[in-house]
Amino acid sequence: YNLIWGWASWRRAWRSQNFSNQELLDALESDWLEYQLHSPYAVQYWRREMRGALAGQIDTWDYQWRLSIWMNSGLSIIPSVNLVQNIGFDERATHTSNEDARYLEMEVGGLTKQLMPPLSVRASIEIDRRLDKDRFRISAPQPPRPIWERGLRKLHSWVRGIVKG
Repeated sequence: YNLIWGWASWRRAWRSQNFSNQELLDALESDWLEYQLHSPYAVQYWRREMRGALAGQIDTWDYQWRLSIWMNSGLSIIPSVNLVQNIGFDERATHTSNEDARYLEMEVGGLTKQLMPPLSVRASIEIDRRLDKDRFRISAPQPPRPIWERGLRKLHSWVRGIVKG
């Protein structure tokens, strides 16, 4: 995943982005997204979200940017610590006018040693899965509870109401 919380890019990458709605919509319907995301739940989530963005129902540009990066086999670097502080959680902000507790008081770290180029570069499915869960709240749907368990919960709630009443 590419994240836009204090992000940067190269000019060549930005030039390769594609905000052509029809081409992006066509890409969403093809099978490659399943290989890119490695999770049927993430595929379902991103198809829904990106369709909304392309239709103008979601006010964003980063979904289109994300899809364009995926279409160009791009990778992103995610530091192990947060390096930015958002000071725009108020009515003047464009997209962060509602305070999100996950980011409001996020501790800002720093680089503690000189950066060295990695020996190899590859996508991390483990980090993507963690972002699915923690950042985007994508997970497998929970099976419905058995009817007896739902009935027991209702009975318990009803008894508590009588005891309190």
